[in-house]
Amino acid sequence: MHSVEETQWPVAAAGETRWPWRWHKPSLLASLLWLLGGVVACVSLVAYFSIEYFIDRQFAALHQQRVQRLEAQAVTALGEERRYLDSLAALVASDSELGNSTYYHLYLEGERRLPQSAVARLARTFGLAAIVLATPQGRTIARQGAPLPSLGGDGVRIVWWRGEAWLVASRPVRRATLHIARIEIGQPLSARLNARLAVDVESLRLYPAPVPGMAALKLADNAWLVARVANPAQAALVEVRRLLLVILAAAGLALVTLTGWVLRRRLRPLRDLALATERVGRGEFALRLDTDEGNEIGRLVEAFNSMTAQLGQAREIEARMEHEARLSAIGRVAARVAHDINNPLTVISNAAQLMARELAADSPLQADVQMIRHHSARASETVRQLLEFGRTVRPRRHEFDADAWLEDWVSRWNRRGRYADSMRYRPLGRPVAVCLDSLLLEQMLDNLATNACQAGQPVTIRLEDDRESILIEVIDSGPGFSEADRQHLFEPFYTTKPEGTGLGLASALTIARAHGGDIEALAGRPGRIRVRLPRAQASVCGA
Repeated sequence: MHSVEETQWPVAAAGETRWPWRWHKPSLLASLLWLLGGVVACVSLVAYFSIEYFIDRQFAALHQQRVQRLEAQAVTALGEERRYLDSLAALVASDSELGNSTYYHLYLEGERRLPQSAVARLARTFGLAAIVLATPQGRTIARQGAPLPSLGGDGVRIVWWRGEAWLVASRPVRRATLHIARIEIGQPLSARLNARLAVDVESLRLYPAPVPGMAALKLADNAWLVARVANPAQAALVEVRRLLLVILAAAGLALVTLTGWVLRRRLRPLRDLALATERVGRGEFALRLDTDEGNEIGRLVEAFNSMTAQLGQAREIEARMEHEARLSAIGRVAARVAHDINNPLTVISNAAQLMARELAADSPLQADVQMIRHHSARASETVRQLLEFGRTVRPRRHEFDADAWLEDWVSRWNRRGRYADSMRYRPLGRPVAVCLDSLLLEQMLDNLATNACQAGQPVTIRLEDDRESILIEVIDSGPGFSEADRQHLFEPFYTTKPEGTGLGLASALTIARAHGGDIEALAGRPGRIRVRLPRAQASVCGA
């Protein structure tokens, strides 16, 4: 944690207000003003030099000229298409094979498929989208492509079929001087105009009537052209505007990001302080906050750290005094219980033993006598544990390798009859030197291991170490501890087992605290008890 220097407030004259400016660390308001001013200036310069109003007007005038030129080109192209299609219709109508096959079909009852073959050949030869051969009365003889409606006369016209404009030319088919049929050929007008005007047109569409709200060019009474002229200049202007939008968006994002970063950096101590205050309210007095602020926030964080340290020390002293008071009270109770209960229990146990000897082996009273002996022994064991729990624990420290010691203890535990092969331990394979009372450590682990084996086997022992302390975890295979159990697990006489006395874990806590350590039950599944013990210095060994 960084130290915070006291702010030197300058002396102000009467009626004058002076503030302690820190130019090396500006205030939050000054930082935001500088940031916003720089971003706004940059955005204004970019917008000013990106696009000018007169450039937009000049390019609009050029685009209008291109539109007018396109309209003239469209009228010229339509005229050329009319002449071309009319000439093509005359050429098709003069085809001898077409005339002969039509004549044979109509007058000599010849092959009926010949006119269709001739029509198909002409469509392929001249690339026609539609061709219709009909009698002068309008009956269709053969056709290829779209079924165009009859024009009812010679010439070139624009007709509409299925929402599309077609340029259709009609010519009579003659044999000698006899008018035997009429040929009609057609091409989609939009496709033909697009092919001729593709260089200047982005999109072209024909309508049978003027479209409200759209500028259209009249090509015929039933054909109005709506064309979108290519405008590279406009596209460039659109790109410039898009670039401007991107720049503005990027500037806004940068503004928000930088502002958020500054606010987060400058106000992070207050946020951490609020969260830490809630945790302190739940009893976590070991919290410490770091700060590099040289202002009121930094001094507030330091005051909070000092307060939590004092509260933690007071809570620790209170907990130890409460624990010592409980031990003292239990010791006094244990001494009186040992005096007032042990003698009657001894008499009851001896009397039951004599009764068991006097009664026959198959006597029905043997079960009652054995029950009396069992419960008197159980009461005597409870009194013994009370006496042992009430004694002041004074560790006799000596130096040993915790890793090797734990491996040996687990091996001895696994040879016990009731919990044989119930313990697992993987040695670290390196020395872990500690200065502890190994006998008290064994007593503490025996209590913890017994509870773990009763919760669920197998039980795993884990060892971790750092420079100042070691961690021993006892992990069972049970369901873990509830929140209510974790709050009272190490209190004397608190137990969740019908046969338990509630002194095993309390005794383990007493031994851990006598070494300057502590024990905690971790949340989650499976159940885990973590013991933290100081490694101590070699100078205190043997004390």
